[in-house]
Amino acid sequence: MVIGTPFTMALSPPTTEYMNEQIQNINKSFLTIRDPPEWATGYFYGLRGNTDNEGKPLEPTEYIVGYCSYDFKGKFVGALLNIYDENINGYIAGKIIGPFMLGIIGDNSNQQSLIVGLGVSNETHFYFRTMKIIGPNNYLVGKYFSLQ
Repeated sequence: MVIGTPFTMALSPPTTEYMNEQIQNINKSFLTIRDPPEWATGYFYGLRGNTDNEGKPLEPTEYIVGYCSYDFKGKFVGALLNIYDENINGYIAGKIIGPFMLGIIGDNSNQQSLIVGLGVSNETHFYFRTMKIIGPNNYLVGKYFSLQ
């Protein structure tokens, strides 16, 4: 029972109210749609941050913006932006298959790492916990919008 509690807490997505509160300050200029990839059916924006040892989200460290397919249930590609000055820190790309995220994350110094994640998404929001080979666990939380 003690072992299951942190695991359960780590996989429990935050409420929609929490997600909306966390992403309400994102600069809307990020949402300018310019030549989306042919496969994209929508775009997303949100926040990325570390989690504590129990899986609870800490303060966000980066914005994430990008394109995705199938209501955030297929391919995705996006940019990581510094939360303080909005400069591009790196990128994230991959696939979402059911509740699983598989992908790659990179920074401006050409450092790359594979990521795996577990999460939930619906027609408007997403929340994923991700792990890299080296480094802290992260979360991604945000909103999805259709291009149509």
